[in-house]
This record gives sequence, structure tokens and C-alpha cells, in this order.
Amino acid sequence: NEQNLENDNIWHGSCLTLAELARRGLLLPNRLAEVIPIVIQAIQYDVPRGSHSVGSHVRDAASYVCWAFARAYSPSILQPYVVELSKAIVIASLFDREINCRRAASASFQECVGRQGADNFKHGIAILTTADYFTLGNRVESFTTVAKKIASFEEYRYPIIDHLCDEKLFHWDVDIRKLSSVSLGILTSLDPNYFSKTVLPNLLPLCTHENLSVRHGAVLGVAEVILTLGPGGQENNDCRNILYPTNEFDKLSNYLTEELTASLSGLVFQIEKARLYRGRGGEIMRSAVSRYVECLSKSKIQLSVKQQVGLLDSLDINIKHPNEDIQKAAVSALDALMNTYFPVGINGPSERLQNRVVNTYIKIIREEENVAATRGFSLALGHLPAKLLAHTTAQLDAVIDCLSYASNHQTKVGPQGDAETRRNAISSLVRLCETVGIGSSERKAEVKESPIVGLNKKQVAKIFDSLLTSLKDYNTDRRGDVGSWSRVAAMKGLVTITSLAISASNIPQASHSSDHLGNEMRRENIFPVTPTFKMRVENFFETDVENKVEECLLKNNSYRDYEAADFLSQIYFDDQKCAEVLGGILKQLAEKLDAVRCQAGLCLVQLLSGPNMIPFLPCKEMLLEGLRMDCRHSNDNEETNWANPEFTFPLLMRVINIDAFFYPIISGLVVSIGGLTESVTKHSTKAILDYFRALQKAKMIGKISKIGKAFIRLFDEHPKDSRVILPLLVTIDKLLSHGCFDNILQDERSDFTDQLVMRIRKESSRCTDIKRLLAIIPVALGTLHTHDKELVKSTTFPFIMRLLAHRYPRIRRCTAEQFYVKLLEDDSIAPKSDNIDKVMTILSEVTWDRSLGPPWNVRESRNQVALLLGVELSEKDRVGPASKPAATKVVDEFASYQSLVETAGR
Repeated sequence: NEQNLENDNIWHGSCLTLAELARRGLLLPNRLAEVIPIVIQAIQYDVPRGSHSVGSHVRDAASYVCWAFARAYSPSILQPYVVELSKAIVIASLFDREINCRRAASASFQECVGRQGADNFKHGIAILTTADYFTLGNRVESFTTVAKKIASFEEYRYPIIDHLCDEKLFHWDVDIRKLSSVSLGILTSLDPNYFSKTVLPNLLPLCTHENLSVRHGAVLGVAEVILTLGPGGQENNDCRNILYPTNEFDKLSNYLTEELTASLSGLVFQIEKARLYRGRGGEIMRSAVSRYVECLSKSKIQLSVKQQVGLLDSLDINIKHPNEDIQKAAVSALDALMNTYFPVGINGPSERLQNRVVNTYIKIIREEENVAATRGFSLALGHLPAKLLAHTTAQLDAVIDCLSYASNHQTKVGPQGDAETRRNAISSLVRLCETVGIGSSERKAEVKESPIVGLNKKQVAKIFDSLLTSLKDYNTDRRGDVGSWSRVAAMKGLVTITSLAISASNIPQASHSSDHLGNEMRRENIFPVTPTFKMRVENFFETDVENKVEECLLKNNSYRDYEAADFLSQIYFDDQKCAEVLGGILKQLAEKLDAVRCQAGLCLVQLLSGPNMIPFLPCKEMLLEGLRMDCRHSNDNEETNWANPEFTFPLLMRVINIDAFFYPIISGLVVSIGGLTESVTKHSTKAILDYFRALQKAKMIGKISKIGKAFIRLFDEHPKDSRVILPLLVTIDKLLSHGCFDNILQDERSDFTDQLVMRIRKESSRCTDIKRLLAIIPVALGTLHTHDKELVKSTTFPFIMRLLAHRYPRIRRCTAEQFYVKLLEDDSIAPKSDNIDKVMTILSEVTWDRSLGPPWNVRESRNQVALLLGVELSEKDRVGPASKPAATKVVDEFASYQSLVETAGR
């Protein structure tokens, strides 16, 4: 009944009823001619309702009906309906949106093949082998790999293609439309003639259809099909891993007629003319059109200059769109468009082309205040081809300077920084290195094109510096630690550029190096090394310098060790770079975010494991053994969960003894210990406390003092920075409370206490951060156990007294409470221990969070505590800051709404 077509409950109940009737032999064979078409319709039942659809339970029940028919009827009875039934079941098993429906259809097909015989269901065994329970569980795999294998059977090929073109390409779900278009592109190689003469002519008019789902699916479908059919189709299908005979595939370009090519080249402009980017669905249409431009460019379809420029203009608009997915699609299309079109002559790109693309992008990145534009064009600049970016060294310098500027964490876009712009700039820097290459480049795109200039040593060093600087990006906004996006991108980039720099460097093998390399290097003989600075100096003096100087003087030339300079100019990675790169990544491995630690661990595995291990590793055996990357644990690296703090932090404490990595690990560990995440704080604190216990047991006071100096250095490098200072204060408090610094507090040769008190006094000065002030209190009280009693009396106690009279009531109350507890624990810290009872009485009885002056006079109570303890206070501290006279306000009697009402009522 037509009235019941959209009533899913009726369909579901009817299917279950038919199945049960068939199982019990109550559905007579002469009624199958009426029932089978309804079952085929039910197996594709899908009714959109709003943003979703109903029908999965109907399709599942329809598969149950097919299963029941296979068991209830003999092969001779079902034989007239086998062809249509098998096609419907196979299509449902491949392309249904729901995994349970695909598996149910596969089970019914298996029952049909088993009960009705493989002769009735053609290629049944082969299909069941390919489309089994597990392969159909992955929707992407089902739409692509499995569908292509089954479509190789001619009986199913055209029903599958027609179903994709007529149904799935216009599905209500965007993901299904995208998968269907990819599947169509893969199937194109099976019958190019059918696609060029039937599929494309049918899809092209639908690209401007009024229904969003129809036009979006049509554009995607046309894009994927022409990617295969175009002149560049063979190359593109190699990328898709599509197997097709080369001698037949060479003919694919002939399937695109002139009329079809004209329609394809003008499709984007036709869509823009119809204004299909506007209104509901405009964003997904922009993304689809960008994909279409990418496929059009990779297909190498001939376009006029006007059309090329028009497509570039369209992509520029999409690149600065606020939607990130549209930007990525547009940038991928730009990459293909610029590589295929816009040829460059022997003298490099024309001035007009250079200004239109590269210079315009650089200007937008540097000057634009629209964050969407800077995000898009910072990403697009790295996707331009080398023929535009690197035709001269000056041009390459300009691009690198622009991307380095955009990636810096202090760069502002308008009034504030933008995390996405920085992240995209970092990605572009890395892609630039991969595109252009490091060192002298002899590549030429074509005979008539200009050679590409490779990155020189200075440029490589600048890129390294930019990425290492990006590891210091800790900017935050309402989304949280958005700087972590830049840090993760920078770590990935460092791995890539390090590999490129080592490959491009003139690095001799260990077996050919001098005796200065040591026996260890000569034994291993497989890891490349380059001379350190010390070795270079020694090598310089070992050469016959005197003869070269004399030769230069005779020729009236300035001396230069040409051979050494030539050798060193080809070294892009050395021991200093190695320490900086590994130190930066190890710092990220010690920090609080799980995702950052996980990425840092993966980067270390890439750099330190396998045959591609980087050279110049300081204390290599200790490093590899500490991180469990030596030969004994080589098989465990792939399964290591670096995000697990219980596993990661103990490993870091084994590496912290390497001097080159000591400070980076400490600076990262401090942030984790003083963080808010319970699991990270718990395991990082345990790791460092175990380390301190081992140092104290071994009486390694020098190491403890070194950690104290590292903490002082953190104070100096991050003054007033709550991100570092707050967790640093928490860390020091934990270590002081566990007695980790007792040895250096009592050591007369150590100035740690003096330096620490000086830093916390600076941090408390004019500080308005309550959390930081609260963290300063226990640290200040913890320094009272030092051997330097004069420091305690003249500096520490006056500072504590100042906190007792702080302008914030909460700080006064917390200081009094913790000071009281400290005196209970050890009253010997007071300069005058005779008055301890009186001091403790005042600390416990006074309400410290009340006003400093009258009527509560909390400051007078503080002065009494100082007097009893023998602490000298300055006149300003005793009296407090002079009160400012209240500003006289001129009251306008007509300023309020009440005055207006009163005046109007008179």
C-alpha cells in the first residue's frame, strides 16, 4: 500500500511474518513472484527523517527473509528469482550503512549459496571468501577493496555501479556519499567506456541540482571518476593501488571527449554562477568543489589560462574560509593545481605569477588580522611547488622568514596570537624542506624549467631554530593548552628534518674516521658520525696549514682552509643540534599532557631505534638503555604506551644523569609534579622522590645541589610566569617537606637557601595571583631549617611577617595557620624560643582574615608576633602603606532613573 511505504513498523512486521510463513511452509511457491520484489525493495529500505533515517531494522529483517527462503524452497523453485535476489543481497552486504545489516546480508547470501548451490548463485564461493564476517565489519574496506574484487565478476559489476550512482552517491549521510564516490573512482578502471558514456553524462547535470545531497554526491562522484579517466589516470591509480594492465590503461585518456572535457572544465564556474556556496550546505559544497579541482588537476585535463586563474581565485576564497576542513581541501587542490598548471620558464616564474601567488600569500600571513586568512595561507604556502618557492635563494629566504615569523609563539594575529596559524606554519616549514630538499639540488621538473635551489646550511639552521622555538609554545586560551598543537607539530617536524639533514650531510662512516672517534664507534661501524667541534680543531692543526698559508701569500690571496670549509658546508646536523633536538623532545616527554608525551615517545623511537639511528648521541649506551631502546628491548618499542605516566617518568629519571638532558628533563618534570592531573602528579612525584632517596643513599650531594641550581635557573628564566612558577613552588614544597634538600640546607658552602628566598620574595612582590602566593607560603616556611640563622632572622622571618600582614585576607589566614603548625613541629627555628607559647597563642586566637586596621587591628597583632620573636621590621612594615585620600566624587542629582521619575511626576 502506497500509504504505508514510509511506515517502518509495517515493513518490519511484514518481513518477519513472511520469514516465519516461509519457514513453516505456509507461503506457497506460486506467491513468490509477488513476494520477491517486495523483499528486494525491503532490503534497500531507508527513509530519511530530519538529520537521520529509519530502516536498519527493516533491512535486517529482509535479510532474515532471504535466509528463510533459502532454507524453505528447493533450488528449482527459487531459480527464476536467483539473479535479482543475489544482486540485492550482495549490494546490501557491501554498501549498507550499518555493520549489522552488512553482516546479516552476508549471512543470508552464505545460506543461499549453501542451500541453493553455487551453480544458481554465480561465483558464490569466491564472494563468500572475499566478503566474510570480518572484512565487512570495516565500512571503508567494504566500500573499496571488497567492492572492487566482487565487481570484477561481470554479473555483479553493473548492478554495483548503478546502485552507487543512483542510490548511495545521494545518501543522506555525508560520509556514505564520500565513500561511494571513492568506490566509484576505484571501479572506473574496470570499464572506463561505461563510465565515460553512461555515468559521467548522467552525473554532470546533477552537479547543480536543487537538492544538496544530490549535487554534493554528484560533484564528488564526477571528481573521483575523472581522476581515473583523465590523462594522468595511470599515475593516479598507481597511488590508489588499483591493478590494471598498463597497455589497456594507456587508452583511458581517449574516453574523455572534447564535449565532456569542456563540461568538466567549466563545472566549477557553473556552480559558482548558480551561487551554490550560499545557504545551507554551502560549506560541504566548497569542500567538494575543492576536491573536484584537485582531481581535475591531477587528471591533467587541458584548461585555458583564464580557467586556470579562475580556479586559483576560487581556491584562494576557500583557503581563507573559517572551516578547517575546507581549508585543508583547498590547500590539497592548490598543490595539485600549481604542480599541473602555471608553467615556469628557464628564468623562473614570471613576476606576475610570483606576485599573484607567493608574494600575496606572504603579505597576507604577515599583515592580515583575519585569523582564518592567516591559518589558510600559512598552510597553503608550504604546499606550493618548488618551482615557485625555490627558484632563487632570496625567494626561499623570504618564504622561510615568513613561516618562521608565523610559527613563533610570540607572533600576534590582530590583538592576540592564533594557535592554528602557528601550527600550520610549522607544518608548512616541514613540508617546504621535503619539497625543496636540503643541499644543492639538481632536479628539474622539465627541460625548459629552471633548476630548484636547495636549502643551504644557514636556512636549515634557521628552520631548526624555528622548530625548537616552537617547543616553547605554551599559549593557552578558553580551549586549554593550544600551544600543545604547535609542540606536537614541531616534534614531528624535527624528526623529519633531522632525517633529511643527516641524509644530505657529508657524513663519513665510523670505519673511515680518525682515531679520535674512539674504540666504541669503530666497533659498531654502522652508525654514521661527523666530527665534533673538538675533532675539527684537532684535524685543522694536523693538516699542513703552513704550506697553504705560504701558497696564499704568494698568490696575494687571503688564507682559507678550502677543503675543510667545503667539507663543513655540507654538514647540516652536528652534535650540538643532536643535543638540542633530543633535549627538546625529552622535555616534552616529561610534561603533563598525555597526548604530548605519547607523541614525544614516538618521535624518540623514530630517532633512536632501528638502522636510522641518528649520530652524535651523548652517552649513547646510557640513553638507549635508560629509555629501553637498546637491543634487549627493541621489540617492545612498538607496543610502548608513552602516555602512561607510571611507565614514562621512571625511565626519564634513568636518563636525567646525562648532563646534556638534565635541565630539559627537570624543567619538564617540574610542570608535571606541580600539575593538576592526579595520575601524572602522583607518578612524577614518586619518580623524583625515589631519585632523591637514591642520591641521598649514595651521598651524592653534588647532584642534589645541581637540581637546586636548576630550580633557581627556572625562577630566573620564567619570572612572574604562573605556568612555570606555580608548579615549581609546589615541587620545591614537596621536596622540602620530604627532606630532600636537608643536606644542602645544612651545608655551609651552599647558597641555595639564600638564592631561593631571594627568588620567592621577588615572586611575591606586587603579585596578585592568589594561587602563587599560597604556594610561596610553605616554601618560605620550609627554608627556616637552614644552617644560616642570620639569613633566617634578617630575611626569611621579616618576609613571613610581611605575609602575615598581606593585603589579601586569605594569605594572612593561611600564613598564620601554616606558621602555627611549623612552630608546633619545631620551635627551634624561632630566633627567640622563650616566647613561643605567646606567639602561638596570638597565631591561634587572632582572626587573621579581618581588617588590618581598626577595629580589628590585625597589623598590631602581627607587630606583636614580630616583637616576641625578635624580628626587626621596618617603619613601613609596622605602620603599613599610607592611605590615599579618597577622591571626591561630584554627584549628578539628575544621573539616576529615579530622579527622572521624580522630576516627571512633579
